[in-house]
Amino acid sequence: MDRLTASRRDGSEGRRCARIGAGILCAFASAKLLAVLGILAGRLDAQTLLPETPVWLVAGLGIGELVIAILILRYLNARAGCLLIAVVGTLFLAYRLFNAETACPCTGGLMSFSAWLQAQEGKFLLSTAILLLLLGAYGGMLAASWSLPRLPPLLGTRFPRQAPLALAGAFLLFLAIDLPLSQALLIGGDDAFELGKAQLLHRRPDLAERLGNDQPWLHTLLMAALFRGLGEDAAIPRGATLLWTLGLTWACFRLLGNEAGWPEKLLFLAFFFTSTLVLSLSASAMLEMPAFATALCAVAISMPFGGGGASWRPVAAGLLLAAAAHIKLTALMVAPAWAMTLWLGKRELLTKRWILLLFGGFLLGGLALAWICPLFP
Repeated sequence: MDRLTASRRDGSEGRRCARIGAGILCAFASAKLLAVLGILAGRLDAQTLLPETPVWLVAGLGIGELVIAILILRYLNARAGCLLIAVVGTLFLAYRLFNAETACPCTGGLMSFSAWLQAQEGKFLLSTAILLLLLGAYGGMLAASWSLPRLPPLLGTRFPRQAPLALAGAFLLFLAIDLPLSQALLIGGDDAFELGKAQLLHRRPDLAERLGNDQPWLHTLLMAALFRGLGEDAAIPRGATLLWTLGLTWACFRLLGNEAGWPEKLLFLAFFFTSTLVLSLSASAMLEMPAFATALCAVAISMPFGGGGASWRPVAAGLLLAAAAHIKLTALMVAPAWAMTLWLGKRELLTKRWILLLFGGFLLGGLALAWICPLFP
C-alpha cells in the first residue's frame, strides 16, 4: 500500500511538472500571437518587434506552442507530457546557446518596448529554457517511478526535499572555483571599499576610531578577524558572501513552506540567480547579500513550519535581526513584510510572550554588538 501511495504521489507530482511547463508554453504562445495580431492590425511595427524573423514564422511557432500545451494538458499522460516539455526545453536551450547574439522571437518582440527588459531578455530566456528542461526531466522521472526508489535508504526520504539546496550550493561552489575571487580588483561598486576597511582594521586596529565607516561595524570586524586567522586575501570576504547567499537560499526555501516541491524551488533558483546584480552581489565583499541573508534567516527561523513554536525561535530571530541591522541598516526593510506574513499566516504565534522574546533578543543582540563597536565609547 505504501508503494502504491508513493507511486500515485509521484505520478501527481509528474503531472504537476507537466502542467507548469504547459503554462510556460502558453505564456510564450500568447506573447507571439499577441504580437502577430498587433502587426496584422497595423498597431505594431514588424520591423521594430521582429526585425530578423518573418511574421508567419512567429505565428507558426506560437500556434505550435499552443498545440503542444493543449496536448500536454488534455491528451498526454504525465510521462509523455514531461518528455515533451524536456524536448522543448532542450531545443530552446540549444537555440539560445548557438544564437545568443541574434534577436529571439520567443516573446514576440514585446520585451523590446522597454530598454531594461530588452537587456534582460537573454538571461530570462536562457533561465526559462533550463527550467523547462529540468521540469521535464524531473517530472518524467517521477512519473516513471524509477528514479527515487533507487536512492540509498539513508537519502530516500530527505534527499528529494534538500536536493534544490544542494544544487544551489554546487552552483555557488562553481562560482567560488571559477571566479577570480583573490585576483579581481573590483566586483561591484563598494567591493574595494569594504575590503579596504577590513584590511585597515586588521593592520592598524589602533586607527579604528579614525576610520571613515559609513556602515555598521559587524561585517568589518568579522572580516578583520578572518584576516587575522587566515591571512589577508580578497577571496575570504567574497567567499563568505557566497556562504551568506546559500543561507539566503535556505531561508527562501523554508519560507516557501512544506508544500513547496522541486518545481517551485527550481523556479526560484532559475529566476534568482539570473536576476540583475545577484551574481555580482553574491561574489563581492559588499554588504547587501550578508545583511539581507541574515535578516531572511531570522524570518525563516521564526516560522515553525510543521513544528511547535518553541521559545528559542523568537529569541534567535531577534538576535539574527540585530546582527543583520549591524551589517547594514537597510536589512530592516524586511520587518514590514515579516509582520504582515505573521499576521496573515501565523497569527497564533503573536502572543505577548512571543513578541517580548523577539524584541528581547533583538535588543540584547543589538546592545551586545554595539558594545564591541570600536566607536561605542
